[in-house]
Amino acid sequence: MLTPILRRSKTTLLFTVLITTLLTTSCTRREGDSGAVGPVGEVSVFTNEPRDGEVVTTFLDIFNYDLDMIGPESSYRIDLVKFDQFKVHRYVKNQVFLVNMGIDDDLARTLPSFLNANGKAKLRQGKPFRHLVRDQFARGQVTLFLVGRTSNDLKTLLADTSPELQRRSFEAAVVGGLSETMFSLGEDKQLPISVAQDFGWTVRLPNGFYGAKDADGRFVKFNADDPGRLLLVHWVEEVVPLELASWAPIMDRILKSYNDQDYVDMSALKTYVTNFQGQRALKWEGIWQNDKYTIGGPFRAYAFERDGRSYLLIGQVFNPGSKKLPTIRQMDAIMNTFRAVG
Repeated sequence: MLTPILRRSKTTLLFTVLITTLLTTSCTRREGDSGAVGPVGEVSVFTNEPRDGEVVTTFLDIFNYDLDMIGPESSYRIDLVKFDQFKVHRYVKNQVFLVNMGIDDDLARTLPSFLNANGKAKLRQGKPFRHLVRDQFARGQVTLFLVGRTSNDLKTLLADTSPELQRRSFEAAVVGGLSETMFSLGEDKQLPISVAQDFGWTVRLPNGFYGAKDADGRFVKFNADDPGRLLLVHWVEEVVPLELASWAPIMDRILKSYNDQDYVDMSALKTYVTNFQGQRALKWEGIWQNDKYTIGGPFRAYAFERDGRSYLLIGQVFNPGSKKLPTIRQMDAIMNTFRAVG
């Protein structure tokens, strides 16, 4: 049985400082100190390749794709920006530099000054390279450098890794950046502290969420409305292998027991092992449905282990008639703030 989680208005100063520090230590401060700006679903691309050429066309084919949100939604709105407009786009959330260094222009001449030590080392090698960085010009910003000496270099670079892996890598970085900027409009400080004190883990939450728990079932549920968002957290006191066969029954039980017979649409499901906070995790991307109420929506989930305890985090969205991708990215970003305490 679920019971409400009460926000603790009083807690020890030491514990409050500990949790606040734990949740924000990854938030670096850079040139754009207030954080990256603009919609998370937009990407500014600076390139000196012809806009209708093969390099740009191939890039767009990889990064401008549709995702199933119960109906297709475009992954990103990609804006091909002339480099003389760079100052306007300097602090946007997502940017790509697709650069042919064999062309003598302002973009190619300026690019080396944008690279960190690792990027400069790659440039000196003279081989085509990709370099994905966070917080380039602003906190929470994602910047992807795709650099070669010729157009053929760039074609090779875009072809040497599968489109799916390139998409996952960029998406993970975008979600990670969002986890640093999404709280600018407000954050619930007390609910995460209550959870940390009771259960030994916590997440950051925007304002508007409320929580319920089943302590005996090792389960916590966070809800928010307009749009409908759910975060389910379940844990077991053992190490569960990062295999779908081990976790699928757990996922099925949690959704049915605590979400009134929700289930996963297996025909739309993708699962894969990924990097979650520097450690291996199993990730789900798919659609949840509920035949009882004839509703559904997108979800993302992670399973992972921390200090001998295994966790399952499920982020769900219900937003009929409206775009769902921005909200499921928000849920993914919230899950990426997870921290074990103690």
